[in-house]
Amino acid sequence: MKTIVIFPALLFALACGVQAQESWVTQNSGFTTILHSVDFVDSNTGWIDGGLKTTNGGATWTYLASGGGEAEDFIDANAGYCAGTDGHISKTTNGGTNWTVNNSFLGSASFNAVHFANTNVGWIAGGSPPSPAYILKTTNGGTNWTSQSFSAISTLKSIHFVDANTGWAVGTIANTGGGAVLKTTNAGVSWFSQADSAVNGLSSVYFVNANTGWAVSGYGQMIKTTNGGTTWVTQYSSTIYGFNSVQFLDLNTGYAVGGSIGNIILKTTNGGTNWAIQFRDSVATHSLSCVHFVDATHGWAVGTKGVILKHIGIPVSVLPNKLSTEYFGISNSGQLCYQVPYSSQVSVLLFDPNGRLKLKLFDGYQMAGNHALPLPAQLPGVRLLDLRIGDFHKAIALSGQK
Repeated sequence: MKTIVIFPALLFALACGVQAQESWVTQNSGFTTILHSVDFVDSNTGWIDGGLKTTNGGATWTYLASGGGEAEDFIDANAGYCAGTDGHISKTTNGGTNWTVNNSFLGSASFNAVHFANTNVGWIAGGSPPSPAYILKTTNGGTNWTSQSFSAISTLKSIHFVDANTGWAVGTIANTGGGAVLKTTNAGVSWFSQADSAVNGLSSVYFVNANTGWAVSGYGQMIKTTNGGTTWVTQYSSTIYGFNSVQFLDLNTGYAVGGSIGNIILKTTNGGTNWAIQFRDSVATHSLSCVHFVDATHGWAVGTKGVILKHIGIPVSVLPNKLSTEYFGISNSGQLCYQVPYSSQVSVLLFDPNGRLKLKLFDGYQMAGNHALPLPAQLPGVRLLDLRIGDFHKAIALSGQK
Protein backbone atom coordinates (compact mmCIF):
# COMPACT_ATOMS: atom_id res chain seq x y z
CA MET A 1 0.00 0.00 0.00
CA LYS A 2 1.37 3.40 -0.92
CA THR A 3 -0.72 5.57 1.40
CA ILE A 4 -2.20 4.73 4.80
CA VAL A 5 -4.43 7.16 6.64
CA ILE A 6 -5.18 6.14 10.25
CA PHE A 7 -8.45 7.21 11.83
CA PRO A 8 -9.25 6.64 15.54
CA ALA A 9 -12.69 5.29 14.68
CA LEU A 10 -14.61 4.36 11.55
CA LEU A 11 -14.24 7.85 10.11
CA PHE A 12 -17.12 10.28 10.48
CA ALA A 13 -20.87 9.73 10.55
CA LEU A 14 -22.91 10.44 7.44
CA ALA A 15 -26.52 9.86 6.49
CA CYS A 16 -27.07 8.09 3.17
CA GLY A 17 -30.26 7.96 1.11
CA VAL A 18 -30.90 5.23 -1.50
CA GLN A 19 -31.61 5.50 -5.20
CA ALA A 20 -30.86 3.51 -8.33
CA GLN A 21 -27.62 4.15 -10.22
CA GLU A 22 -26.04 2.65 -13.31
CA SER A 23 -22.69 0.97 -13.75
CA TRP A 24 -20.80 -0.93 -16.43
CA VAL A 25 -18.67 -3.82 -15.21
CA THR A 26 -16.13 -5.91 -17.07
CA GLN A 27 -16.79 -9.58 -17.82
CA ASN A 28 -14.16 -12.08 -18.87
CA SER A 29 -14.49 -13.42 -22.42
CA GLY A 30 -11.29 -15.44 -22.35
CA PHE A 31 -10.31 -13.86 -25.69
CA THR A 32 -8.06 -10.97 -26.71
CA THR A 33 -9.31 -10.68 -30.29
CA ILE A 34 -12.07 -8.34 -31.45
CA LEU A 35 -15.66 -9.26 -30.59
CA HIS A 36 -18.11 -8.00 -33.20
CA SER A 37 -21.68 -8.70 -32.05
CA VAL A 38 -23.65 -9.55 -28.92
CA ASP A 39 -27.25 -10.78 -28.71
CA PHE A 40 -29.38 -11.83 -25.72
CA VAL A 41 -32.87 -13.31 -25.64
CA ASP A 42 -33.36 -12.70 -21.90
CA SER A 43 -31.31 -11.46 -18.95
CA ASN A 44 -29.40 -14.75 -18.73
CA THR A 45 -28.98 -16.27 -22.18
CA GLY A 46 -26.82 -14.64 -24.80
CA TRP A 47 -24.18 -15.12 -27.49
CA ILE A 48 -21.19 -13.26 -28.87
CA ASP A 49 -20.33 -13.79 -32.56
CA GLY A 50 -22.26 -17.05 -32.35
CA GLY A 51 -19.25 -18.72 -30.77
CA LEU A 52 -19.43 -17.65 -27.13
CA LYS A 53 -22.50 -18.41 -25.02
CA THR A 54 -23.64 -17.59 -21.50
CA THR A 55 -26.64 -18.83 -19.54
CA ASN A 56 -25.94 -16.77 -16.40
CA GLY A 57 -25.97 -13.21 -17.65
CA GLY A 58 -22.32 -13.22 -18.64
CA ALA A 59 -20.82 -14.34 -15.35
CA THR A 60 -19.21 -17.14 -17.36
CA TRP A 61 -18.89 -17.66 -21.10
CA THR A 62 -18.48 -20.99 -22.92
CA TYR A 63 -16.82 -21.37 -26.28
CA LEU A 64 -18.99 -23.39 -28.68
CA ALA A 65 -18.08 -25.29 -31.82
CA SER A 66 -18.43 -22.06 -33.72
CA GLY A 67 -20.41 -21.84 -36.88
CA GLY A 68 -20.86 -18.19 -36.07
CA GLY A 69 -19.67 -15.00 -37.66
CA GLU A 70 -19.33 -11.28 -37.23
CA ALA A 71 -23.13 -10.76 -37.33
CA GLU A 72 -25.84 -12.69 -35.48
CA ASP A 73 -29.50 -12.68 -34.57
CA PHE A 74 -31.18 -15.14 -32.19
CA ILE A 75 -34.96 -15.47 -32.29
CA ASP A 76 -35.19 -17.47 -29.05
CA ALA A 77 -33.01 -19.64 -26.82
CA ASN A 78 -32.67 -22.24 -29.58
CA ALA A 79 -32.97 -20.66 -33.02
CA GLY A 80 -30.32 -18.31 -34.33
CA TYR A 81 -28.49 -17.21 -37.45
CA CYS A 82 -24.96 -15.91 -38.05
CA ALA A 83 -23.16 -14.55 -41.08
CA GLY A 84 -19.53 -13.68 -41.70
CA THR A 85 -17.40 -11.35 -43.73
CA ASP A 86 -16.10 -14.43 -45.57
CA GLY A 87 -19.60 -15.02 -46.98
CA HIS A 88 -20.76 -18.00 -44.93
CA ILE A 89 -24.22 -18.24 -43.34
CA SER A 90 -24.86 -20.43 -40.29
CA LYS A 91 -28.02 -21.64 -38.56
CA THR A 92 -28.54 -23.29 -35.18
CA THR A 93 -31.65 -24.88 -33.74
CA ASN A 94 -30.15 -25.87 -30.37
CA GLY A 95 -28.79 -22.64 -28.96
CA GLY A 96 -25.47 -22.76 -30.75
CA THR A 97 -24.34 -26.23 -29.76
CA ASN A 98 -24.42 -27.23 -33.42
CA TRP A 99 -24.51 -25.15 -36.58
CA THR A 100 -25.54 -25.89 -40.15
CA VAL A 101 -23.33 -23.89 -42.49
CA ASN A 102 -24.41 -22.60 -45.91
CA ASN A 103 -21.34 -21.97 -48.07
CA SER A 104 -23.21 -20.92 -51.21
CA PHE A 105 -21.78 -17.39 -50.94
CA LEU A 106 -18.40 -18.34 -49.48
CA GLY A 107 -15.63 -16.21 -50.93
CA SER A 108 -17.98 -14.19 -53.11
CA ALA A 109 -19.77 -12.11 -50.46
CA SER A 110 -19.09 -10.20 -47.26
CA PHE A 111 -21.88 -10.06 -44.67
CA ASN A 112 -22.14 -7.42 -41.94
CA ALA A 113 -25.66 -7.61 -40.48
CA VAL A 114 -28.45 -10.11 -39.82
CA HIS A 115 -32.08 -9.53 -38.84
CA PHE A 116 -34.84 -12.14 -38.55
CA ALA A 117 -38.53 -11.43 -38.06
CA ASN A 118 -39.17 -15.05 -37.03
CA THR A 119 -37.55 -18.46 -37.49
CA ASN A 120 -38.30 -18.46 -41.22
CA VAL A 121 -38.13 -14.88 -42.50
CA GLY A 122 -34.91 -12.92 -42.33
CA TRP A 123 -32.48 -10.62 -44.10
CA ILE A 124 -28.70 -10.33 -44.38
CA ALA A 125 -26.93 -7.14 -45.49
CA GLY A 126 -23.37 -6.67 -46.67
CA GLY A 127 -21.03 -5.68 -49.43
CA SER A 128 -17.36 -4.89 -49.84
CA PRO A 129 -15.87 -2.49 -52.41
CA PRO A 130 -15.45 -2.60 -55.32
CA SER A 131 -18.50 -4.90 -55.49
CA PRO A 132 -21.90 -3.28 -54.85
CA ALA A 133 -23.82 -3.69 -51.61
CA TYR A 134 -26.57 -6.28 -51.39
CA ILE A 135 -29.39 -7.63 -49.23
CA LEU A 136 -30.35 -11.29 -49.06
CA LYS A 137 -33.77 -12.55 -47.97
CA THR A 138 -35.06 -15.96 -46.94
CA THR A 139 -38.62 -17.08 -46.25
CA ASN A 140 -37.83 -20.72 -45.43
CA GLY A 141 -35.35 -20.52 -42.58
CA GLY A 142 -32.25 -20.06 -44.69
CA THR A 143 -32.72 -22.98 -47.07
CA ASN A 144 -32.98 -20.57 -50.01
CA TRP A 145 -31.95 -16.93 -50.37
CA THR A 146 -32.85 -14.25 -52.91
CA SER A 147 -30.43 -11.38 -53.50
CA GLN A 148 -30.74 -7.72 -54.46
CA SER A 149 -27.72 -5.52 -55.24
CA PHE A 150 -27.39 -1.75 -55.00
CA SER A 151 -24.74 -0.35 -57.33
CA ALA A 152 -24.76 3.15 -55.81
CA ILE A 153 -23.86 1.77 -52.36
CA SER A 154 -20.45 0.28 -51.53
CA THR A 155 -21.44 -1.52 -48.33
CA LEU A 156 -24.34 -2.00 -45.90
CA LYS A 157 -23.38 -2.31 -42.24
CA SER A 158 -26.70 -2.63 -40.38
CA ILE A 159 -30.29 -3.73 -41.00
CA HIS A 160 -33.30 -3.37 -38.71
CA PHE A 161 -37.05 -4.06 -39.02
CA VAL A 162 -39.82 -2.78 -36.75
CA ASP A 163 -42.31 -5.32 -38.11
CA ALA A 164 -42.50 -7.98 -40.80
CA ASN A 165 -42.77 -5.37 -43.56
CA THR A 166 -40.99 -2.17 -42.57
CA GLY A 167 -37.23 -2.00 -42.28
CA TRP A 168 -34.09 0.02 -42.98
CA ALA A 169 -30.50 -0.76 -43.94
CA VAL A 170 -27.62 1.71 -43.67
CA GLY A 171 -24.09 1.95 -45.00
CA THR A 172 -21.91 4.01 -47.33
CA ILE A 173 -22.62 5.65 -50.70
CA ALA A 174 -20.06 4.42 -53.23
CA ASN A 175 -18.97 7.66 -54.91
CA THR A 176 -19.22 10.20 -52.09
CA GLY A 177 -18.65 8.21 -48.90
CA GLY A 178 -21.86 9.71 -47.52
CA GLY A 179 -24.45 7.95 -45.42
CA ALA A 180 -26.61 5.47 -47.31
CA VAL A 181 -30.12 4.69 -46.06
CA LEU A 182 -32.42 2.15 -47.71
CA LYS A 183 -36.05 1.52 -46.68
CA THR A 184 -38.59 -1.18 -47.46
CA THR A 185 -42.30 -1.27 -46.68
CA ASN A 186 -43.01 -4.62 -48.33
CA ALA A 187 -40.76 -7.01 -46.39
CA GLY A 188 -37.75 -6.40 -48.61
CA VAL A 189 -39.37 -7.18 -51.95
CA SER A 190 -38.15 -3.73 -52.98
CA TRP A 191 -36.02 -1.02 -51.36
CA PHE A 192 -35.84 2.71 -52.00
CA SER A 193 -33.14 5.19 -51.09
CA GLN A 194 -33.31 7.69 -48.24
CA ALA A 195 -29.63 8.64 -48.53
CA ASP A 196 -28.40 11.37 -46.18
CA SER A 197 -25.42 13.09 -47.78
CA ALA A 198 -24.95 15.32 -44.71
CA VAL A 199 -23.22 12.52 -42.80
CA ASN A 200 -20.41 10.12 -43.55
CA GLY A 201 -20.86 6.38 -43.93
CA LEU A 202 -23.37 4.94 -41.45
CA SER A 203 -22.60 1.92 -39.28
CA SER A 204 -25.82 1.18 -37.33
CA VAL A 205 -29.55 1.90 -37.43
CA TYR A 206 -32.34 1.35 -34.90
CA PHE A 207 -36.06 2.25 -34.99
CA VAL A 208 -38.54 2.07 -32.10
CA ASN A 209 -41.56 2.39 -34.39
CA ALA A 210 -42.36 3.07 -38.04
CA ASN A 211 -41.56 6.77 -37.66
CA THR A 212 -38.80 7.30 -35.11
CA GLY A 213 -35.29 6.01 -35.51
CA TRP A 214 -31.61 6.80 -35.19
CA ALA A 215 -28.44 5.99 -37.11
CA VAL A 216 -24.79 6.48 -36.16
CA SER A 217 -21.60 6.92 -38.13
CA GLY A 218 -18.11 5.58 -37.65
CA TYR A 219 -17.06 9.18 -38.19
CA GLY A 220 -18.73 10.41 -35.01
CA GLN A 221 -22.18 11.52 -36.13
CA MET A 222 -25.65 10.60 -34.86
CA ILE A 223 -28.81 11.36 -36.83
CA LYS A 224 -32.52 11.02 -36.05
CA THR A 225 -35.74 10.83 -38.03
CA THR A 226 -39.34 11.24 -36.84
CA ASN A 227 -40.99 10.64 -40.22
CA GLY A 228 -39.83 7.16 -41.13
CA GLY A 229 -36.56 8.30 -42.65
CA THR A 230 -37.87 10.87 -45.11
CA THR A 231 -35.72 13.51 -43.40
CA TRP A 232 -32.92 13.22 -40.85
CA VAL A 233 -31.41 15.73 -38.43
CA THR A 234 -27.95 15.58 -36.88
CA GLN A 235 -28.16 15.34 -33.10
CA TYR A 236 -24.55 14.77 -32.13
CA SER A 237 -21.15 15.03 -33.76
CA SER A 238 -17.73 14.08 -32.40
CA THR A 239 -14.31 14.69 -33.94
CA ILE A 240 -12.69 12.23 -31.51
CA TYR A 241 -14.89 9.14 -31.40
CA GLY A 242 -16.59 7.05 -34.05
CA PHE A 243 -19.79 5.14 -33.29
CA ASN A 244 -20.42 1.55 -34.32
CA SER A 245 -23.74 0.59 -32.73
CA VAL A 246 -26.91 2.22 -31.41
CA GLN A 247 -29.99 0.89 -29.62
CA PHE A 248 -33.01 2.62 -28.10
CA LEU A 249 -35.26 1.13 -25.44
CA ASP A 250 -38.10 3.58 -26.11
CA LEU A 251 -38.63 7.05 -27.58
CA ASN A 252 -36.36 8.62 -24.97
CA THR A 253 -33.72 6.20 -23.70
CA GLY A 254 -30.91 5.03 -25.93
CA TYR A 255 -27.27 3.97 -25.98
CA ALA A 256 -24.49 4.38 -28.54
CA VAL A 257 -21.05 2.76 -28.41
CA GLY A 258 -17.80 3.15 -30.28
CA GLY A 259 -14.31 4.46 -29.79
CA SER A 260 -10.93 4.99 -31.49
CA ILE A 261 -8.76 6.41 -28.71
CA GLY A 262 -10.61 4.25 -26.21
CA ASN A 263 -13.95 2.57 -25.60
CA ILE A 264 -16.91 4.89 -25.12
CA ILE A 265 -20.58 4.45 -24.20
CA LEU A 266 -23.07 7.32 -24.46
CA LYS A 267 -26.61 7.45 -23.10
CA THR A 268 -29.55 9.73 -23.82
CA THR A 269 -32.79 10.06 -21.86
CA ASN A 270 -34.45 12.65 -24.11
CA GLY A 271 -34.52 10.99 -27.51
CA GLY A 272 -30.99 11.97 -28.47
CA THR A 273 -31.22 15.71 -27.87
CA ASN A 274 -28.50 15.35 -25.25
CA TRP A 275 -25.98 12.56 -24.75
CA ALA A 276 -23.92 11.84 -21.63
CA ILE A 277 -20.81 9.68 -21.35
CA GLN A 278 -21.51 6.58 -19.26
CA PHE A 279 -18.25 4.78 -19.83
CA ARG A 280 -14.92 5.83 -21.25
CA ASP A 281 -11.35 4.62 -21.10
CA SER A 282 -8.22 5.91 -22.79
CA VAL A 283 -6.66 2.75 -24.18
CA ALA A 284 -5.40 3.59 -27.67
CA THR A 285 -7.11 1.80 -30.59
CA HIS A 286 -9.83 0.35 -28.34
CA SER A 287 -13.37 0.51 -29.69
CA LEU A 288 -16.72 -1.07 -28.84
CA SER A 289 -18.39 -2.85 -31.75
CA CYS A 290 -21.92 -3.58 -30.55
CA VAL A 291 -24.41 -2.79 -27.78
CA HIS A 292 -27.50 -4.85 -26.93
CA PHE A 293 -30.15 -4.45 -24.23
CA VAL A 294 -32.93 -6.90 -23.38
CA ASP A 295 -34.62 -4.50 -20.94
CA ALA A 296 -33.90 -1.23 -19.16
CA THR A 297 -31.48 -2.85 -16.71
CA HIS A 298 -29.66 -5.62 -18.57
CA GLY A 299 -27.36 -4.69 -21.41
CA TRP A 300 -23.98 -5.66 -22.84
CA ALA A 301 -21.33 -4.11 -25.08
CA VAL A 302 -18.42 -5.90 -26.78
CA GLY A 303 -15.38 -4.80 -28.73
CA THR A 304 -11.66 -5.00 -29.35
CA LYS A 305 -9.24 -7.01 -27.21
CA GLY A 306 -12.04 -9.37 -26.19
CA VAL A 307 -13.74 -6.77 -24.02
CA ILE A 308 -17.22 -7.44 -22.60
CA LEU A 309 -18.99 -4.77 -20.56
CA LYS A 310 -22.24 -5.46 -18.72
CA HIS A 311 -24.72 -2.77 -17.72
CA ILE A 312 -26.29 -3.17 -14.32
CA GLY A 313 -28.79 -1.04 -12.45
CA ILE A 314 -27.59 -1.57 -8.89
CA PRO A 315 -28.98 -0.12 -5.66
CA VAL A 316 -26.34 2.25 -4.36
CA SER A 317 -26.68 5.27 -2.10
CA VAL A 318 -26.28 8.96 -2.59
CA LEU A 319 -25.07 11.49 -0.07
CA PRO A 320 -27.42 14.39 0.63
CA ASN A 321 -24.61 16.93 0.41
CA LYS A 322 -21.14 17.16 -1.04
CA LEU A 323 -18.45 15.82 1.29
CA SER A 324 -16.50 19.11 1.55
CA THR A 325 -13.00 18.25 0.33
CA GLU A 326 -13.16 14.56 1.21
CA TYR A 327 -14.14 11.68 -1.05
CA PHE A 328 -15.40 9.21 1.52
CA GLY A 329 -16.86 8.46 4.91
CA ILE A 330 -18.66 5.70 6.83
CA SER A 331 -22.20 6.24 8.01
CA ASN A 332 -23.75 5.28 11.34
CA SER A 333 -25.72 2.63 9.47
CA GLY A 334 -22.49 0.96 8.32
CA GLN A 335 -22.29 2.14 4.73
CA LEU A 336 -19.14 3.28 2.99
CA CYS A 337 -20.13 6.57 1.35
CA TYR A 338 -17.87 7.99 -1.33
CA GLN A 339 -17.88 10.53 -4.09
CA VAL A 340 -16.83 9.77 -7.68
CA PRO A 341 -15.78 13.16 -9.10
CA TYR A 342 -15.82 11.91 -12.70
CA SER A 343 -16.98 8.64 -14.26
CA SER A 344 -14.17 6.18 -13.71
CA GLN A 345 -13.03 2.76 -12.53
CA VAL A 346 -13.72 2.17 -8.83
CA SER A 347 -12.54 -0.60 -6.51
CA VAL A 348 -13.30 -1.15 -2.82
CA LEU A 349 -11.26 -3.95 -1.24
CA LEU A 350 -10.83 -5.23 2.33
CA PHE A 351 -7.48 -6.66 3.53
CA ASP A 352 -6.20 -8.42 6.63
CA PRO A 353 -3.16 -7.14 8.61
CA ASN A 354 -0.82 -9.17 6.38
CA GLY A 355 -2.10 -7.58 3.19
CA ARG A 356 -4.17 -10.57 2.07
CA LEU A 357 -7.42 -9.77 0.27
CA LYS A 358 -10.42 -10.75 2.40
CA LEU A 359 -13.37 -9.29 0.48
CA LYS A 360 -14.04 -7.42 -2.76
CA LEU A 361 -16.96 -5.05 -2.17
CA PHE A 362 -16.92 -3.51 -5.64
CA ASP A 363 -14.70 -3.53 -8.73
CA GLY A 364 -16.09 -1.87 -11.82
CA TYR A 365 -17.03 1.35 -13.57
CA GLN A 366 -19.24 3.96 -11.90
CA MET A 367 -20.77 7.21 -13.04
CA ALA A 368 -19.81 10.55 -11.50
CA GLY A 369 -21.82 11.22 -8.33
CA ASN A 370 -22.22 10.08 -4.77
CA HIS A 371 -22.34 6.38 -4.00
CA ALA A 372 -22.51 4.05 -1.03
CA LEU A 373 -21.84 0.38 -0.37
CA PRO A 374 -23.07 -1.57 2.67
CA LEU A 375 -20.24 -2.88 4.83
CA PRO A 376 -20.60 -6.36 6.37
CA ALA A 377 -21.88 -6.28 9.95
CA GLN A 378 -18.88 -8.34 11.03
CA LEU A 379 -15.43 -7.92 9.55
CA PRO A 380 -13.32 -10.65 11.19
CA GLY A 381 -9.63 -10.23 10.51
CA VAL A 382 -10.11 -7.08 8.43
CA ARG A 383 -7.80 -4.18 9.21
CA LEU A 384 -7.57 -2.17 6.00
CA LEU A 385 -10.06 -0.77 3.49
CA ASP A 386 -8.55 0.12 0.11
CA LEU A 387 -10.53 2.65 -1.95
CA ARG A 388 -9.54 3.55 -5.50
CA ILE A 389 -11.47 6.03 -7.65
CA GLY A 390 -9.65 6.57 -10.94
CA ASP A 391 -6.23 7.91 -9.93
CA PHE A 392 -7.43 8.71 -6.39
CA HIS A 393 -6.30 6.21 -3.73
CA LYS A 394 -6.90 5.92 0.02
CA ALA A 395 -5.99 3.04 2.32
CA ILE A 396 -8.05 3.35 5.50
CA ALA A 397 -7.13 1.58 8.73
CA LEU A 398 -10.19 0.12 10.44
CA SER A 399 -10.04 0.07 14.22
CA GLY A 400 -12.00 -2.07 16.64
CA GLN A 401 -12.50 -5.05 14.28
CA LYS A 402 -12.10 -8.57 15.72
